[in-house]
Formats: sequence, structure tokens, C-alpha cells
Amino acid sequence: MRNFLSSFVKMEGEDDEDFGRAPFYIERLREIHETEQFVLDVDCDHIFEFDSTLYRQLENYPTDIIPIFDLVVTGLYKETYLFNNAAADMGGSENIGGATNA
Repeated sequence: MRNFLSSFVKMEGEDDEDFGRAPFYIERLREIHETEQFVLDVDCDHIFEFDSTLYRQLENYPTDIIPIFDLVVTGLYKETYLFNNAAADMGGSENIGGATNA
């Protein structure tokens, strides 16, 4: 789940503009942070395209997988925006949650 959120790139076409594009859901998390509208819509077609096994787990066990997905998204958001901002406020060189600020 974390790998999906951190690396899925939505391909618009087959041109060179898609390469080097930021991960789709990382961009959505940035938008959430900027707008403070704390809702992340995840397209199940994206999950299927990225990892059909993860999609089947979601399809077969939604009551188990959706809460886990929510925890992963929340953790990724906090790690990306809250912990990194706190580290920057304290000088920017602290190692928080196993991540370094480089």
C-alpha cells in the first residue's frame, strides 16, 4: 500500500512528459496539505494497474484492507508533512521516524 501511494504515476499518454512526473498520490497529499481538505480519493483502477494482488485483497477483504489503507495514508501524510516540518523547525538535521532530511 505504501509503495503504491509513494510511487504510482498516472500515465496520461505515451509521451516523454509522463517520465519524471511526481507520484500521483504524493501530489494529492500535497494538495490535501495545502487546502486542508483531508479526503484522499483513491481510484481502484490505479490500484489494479499498479498491483493486481493488492486490488484483489481490497476486493475480497474490504473491511480489513480499507482501515489499513487509511492508517498507511495517515502515516505517510504525517511523515511527509508533519514530521518533516517539525524537523525543519528544530534545525532540519534531526532523524525523525527513521527518515533523514536531505
